Amino acid sequence: MSRFAVLTLVGSDRPGIVARVSRVLFETGCNIEDSSMTRLCGQFSIMLILRLSEQQPMEEIDRKMAIEAAALELTWFLKEIDLVASPHVMAQESGSLESNDLFMVNLVGGDRPGIIYRVTTLLADQGANICDLRTYVVGTATQPVYIMNIEVTLDPATVFATLAAAIHQLSVAMGVEITIQPLSADPF
Repeated sequence: MSRFAVLTLVGSDRPGIVARVSRVLFETGCNIEDSSMTRLCGQFSIMLILRLSEQQPMEEIDRKMAIEAAALELTWFLKEIDLVASPHVMAQESGSLESNDLFMVNLVGGDRPGIIYRVTTLLADQGANICDLRTYVVGTATQPVYIMNIEVTLDPATVFATLAAAIHQLSVAMGVEITIQPLSADPF
């Protein structure tokens, strides 16, 4: 039976973090099943789901990652988790990641507190599940522009037209532009 773990790391961004962390994982027989890595205000954040080697004890992975994380001045966390199968196998079996089930919600507008809260509450209330959420602030210090991109799947009971109307109402109420569109897995 396969073993899985979650690994998170965060620290000041610099070249080589991903290469050095992935080297430790390769050398200890781990396979990266799913990942999210990004820079946030000069900090680099890594979240990974790992398939662990059958032969490699968790303590050995933990020991080697501790050495590398210390050398990179990263805060880190490693924990074995229960998964029946890899995230990719589970998605294929459940059909949850078919291209026609994915939607992209985009927001552009003036930056202010509460944007994430209001949009994600609406999505949850409408039966949308967030798979990925990214935000950026662009523009100037005096005129910041907030950009949010959210990838969602919809509950089978969700009526797209109802969700789109609710998004439009929120867009008007907040004075920002919010759109939703299907996300194609095949861009070509």
